[in-house]
Amino acid sequence: MKFSRIVSDFLKSGASYPFARKYGKRVINLASNESPFPPSPRVRSAIEEKIGCLNLYPDPWAPELREKIAKYVQLRAENVILGN
Repeated sequence: MKFSRIVSDFLKSGASYPFARKYGKRVINLASNESPFPPSPRVRSAIEEKIGCLNLYPDPWAPELREKIAKYVQLRAENVILGN
């Protein structure tokens, strides 16, 4: 079965994008989770600070993160469990 057979005629027509056609580059397309804006200086700085250890797995216990989350939600750190 061809993929084009399962895509609706509406989607194939491009009719779902009239707003973008009307306003052109003033519309920001976030469909691919991409931003037209660069990272903030604080984000760039944080990445540059940690770039040397990106090849390592993070500490699974993440005590610093647990402490900060606990403080934010007003719990003890031992009551915070992290996962993915």
